[in-house]
Amino acid sequence: MPRKPNPELVGRTDCTGCGTRIPVYRNARGYLYTKCQECGVDQRNGPTIQTHLYYHTDWTGEPPKRPRGVPDQAPAPHRAEEPESEPEPTGPEPENDPKPTPTSTGKARLFGPALFLGMLVGPILKIGLRL
Repeated sequence: MPRKPNPELVGRTDCTGCGTRIPVYRNARGYLYTKCQECGVDQRNGPTIQTHLYYHTDWTGEPPKRPRGVPDQAPAPHRAEEPESEPEPTGPEPENDPKPTPTSTGKARLFGPALFLGMLVGPILKIGLRL
C-alpha cells in the first residue's frame, strides 16, 4: 500500500512536552499526531492522547472525524483532590503501641555479600590450585 505523500494539517495545539505551539496532522487511518521541533513526532494512538488532541486543538477548518476511542463529549477537567484533614487528637496518645522489630539480623545481611565473594574467589582459587 503506497504511503500518503502529504499529511493533512488539521490544526495547532500546545506540545505536551515543552509547551510550544505545534501542528496537528491526521494520518490515513484517521488518527491525530503532532510534530514538535524540540520533542519530535508523537504518533501515539491510544484513547487518552487522541481525546486530548481532539479536544485541545485549534482547528484550521472544520474539525475532522473523531478518531476511534474518542468520546462524544470532552472529559471533565482533571483536578487534584484535596486530602481530607485528619481530626485533631483529643487526648494523649497511648503509650502501648508496639515497637517495630527488625526483620533481619546482622548475620542475614552478610549472607548476600559472602555468597557473591565466594562465587568470585572460588573459581580463582580452583584455577590457582591446578597450576
